[in-house]
Amino acid sequence: DDQIIGLLAALEKSPDDELTTVRLGRLFLAEKRAQECQKLLVDAKQRGMKSIAFEVALVEYWLWAHRYEDALAELKIATAAYPDAVDLLFLRGQVEEKQQHTATARDYFARVLEREPDHLQAALRLAELQRVAGKLDDAVFTLRETRRRVGDLEEVLEPLAQALLQLKVDTESRALYAILLQKAPSNKRYLLEAARMDLR
Repeated sequence: DDQIIGLLAALEKSPDDELTTVRLGRLFLAEKRAQECQKLLVDAKQRGMKSIAFEVALVEYWLWAHRYEDALAELKIATAAYPDAVDLLFLRGQVEEKQQHTATARDYFARVLEREPDHLQAALRLAELQRVAGKLDDAVFTLRETRRRVGDLEEVLEPLAQALLQLKVDTESRALYAILLQKAPSNKRYLLEAARMDLR
């Protein structure tokens, strides 16, 4: 509350301070003060605020409020204005996916990875959408590249093992489950999948 009071006081003196507006908007959202957050950010938008940080904050509010059409409308403007802004491109992918525009979502997640190859969440979403679309070879390529960049993280190894299993690359898939079981020996899902493969 003291932080919010301080930021409100700062905005009274400098109402067009974008950094203070973004910080206050995020605090309002964290405190679930939705009406105040929306009023602050929408009013600021109408006054011409449009930095990358501001656009991210506004879109995150629309997402939090489940107003995906508003989020997408804002992102279409923002990603045209800032075509290389990774945060906005990733948000665009998320919103397109929520709207079931899966091909467009894949494109935006891929654009994130072109600009920031270590972006784990974009890689995982891209691989999952590739898998769902039946593009298993593409999903395996995405996950292998991600593994090469970020290492043996469980959230990368498990979907990679699953995709390989679907492609009937059993030996590599089983080797990945061995690594997963070293990391989490009591994980029932890993144990079950490894046991199924051993019975084949």
